[in-house]
Amino acid sequence: MSNINKVKHPLGMHNTYWPVASVDVSNTERAKESIVHPFMVPLIEAIQVKRPHWEFEATGMGNRGIGEHITNVLHSTFDIYDNGERLGTIYREYRGDSNVYAAKSHRISNKRQIGTSKMSKHLKVIVSEVLREMYPRTVTEIADEKYKTSHEAMRQATYKDKRLHLHTVDTMRDAMLAYLTTGGRWDEFEAVEDKPDVMKAKTTYRTVADNARVAEDLSRSHHVVLIERPRDIIVKGSNGLSNACSLESLSDDTKTKLALLKMGETGTIIPEVGIRTGADTFYILLKQEA
Repeated sequence: MSNINKVKHPLGMHNTYWPVASVDVSNTERAKESIVHPFMVPLIEAIQVKRPHWEFEATGMGNRGIGEHITNVLHSTFDIYDNGERLGTIYREYRGDSNVYAAKSHRISNKRQIGTSKMSKHLKVIVSEVLREMYPRTVTEIADEKYKTSHEAMRQATYKDKRLHLHTVDTMRDAMLAYLTTGGRWDEFEAVEDKPDVMKAKTTYRTVADNARVAEDLSRSHHVVLIERPRDIIVKGSNGLSNACSLESLSDDTKTKLALLKMGETGTIIPEVGIRTGADTFYILLKQEA
């Protein structure tokens, strides 16, 4: 969803809520008074008859009601989500001397010659438009997009380690060779426990070399990209195939690696495990068969 670190305050209807940061005390209090604007209730109910899994996320702060709703904060603009994917927006628009329903999505906008939203005072017209023009992308479309961005994030994260290793080797090579091949100093180099500067240089190089090896493993090993969604997980492998599945259907090795990556920040590489490349995307190395 769009509000990973927020509390979803229900608005009195199935799958309708207002997301508020848990640390925002003033808005948390406001959320307790929040409900769906009465004008939007019939529209949301009609859509939910056909799409019971859709979620309606109120945007903005809402407005104080009048009359019988004087004690309420009324929300009339909602982003629609299905399985974590934003499909479009429905809202109340004022035209002429009355309220009308409005719906907007990239598909609705693309087909219109004038304006970017579909508006109508007729409930059936706007419901039909929403059901016809708002729908999720296919698993393949999502997997292809996420795999591309995940692979690029992996490449960027590993590039610096590879380049640093090559630069370190280039910088040290001539001096090391001259030192080790002049006057039989190899034994001296091996026994450097009492030479802190040399020990530090060796330790630094080993770290750089290890990081480069991990980066190379990420680049070349067989892998899968996992896209986590509220109701399932999309899996796309380096073989190009993609499918949606449950968490339980993943192998124990993959589930363990996913759990490890979820504990880290985006961009953190874990050797022999993979890298978290986004809030919901994980680049995971596959276990090599013996």
